[in-house]
Amino acid sequence: MVIKKKEHFFSLDKHEEKHPVTFVAQIWDNDIFTPDDFLGLVELNLNFMPKANKFAKSVSLDDLPDNEKGKPVPMVSLFDQKNVKDGGPCTRKVDLTLLER
Repeated sequence: MVIKKKEHFFSLDKHEEKHPVTFVAQIWDNDIFTPDDFLGLVELNLNFMPKANKFAKSVSLDDLPDNEKGKPVPMVSLFDQKNVKDGGPCTRKVDLTLLER
């Protein structure tokens, strides 16, 4: 994303700043009697996303990039495509440590 603005009030030329385009979603629970708890965060880089499958039945965890094995996955920019019909697989990391009270 390109943002053009003047650096100062008296500047004649506009300054151009380039920022990565990301979508950030925070997930909170909504309790009535207790304070809201933070459940998770998703941050997606819209210029560099895994390519979606054409059919939902063909989605598997093998479609995710694997940094340990060095497995490449085709990446696309959502601004270069006209539409995206299907998403990819979803995973989560589970922390099995117990909290002491």
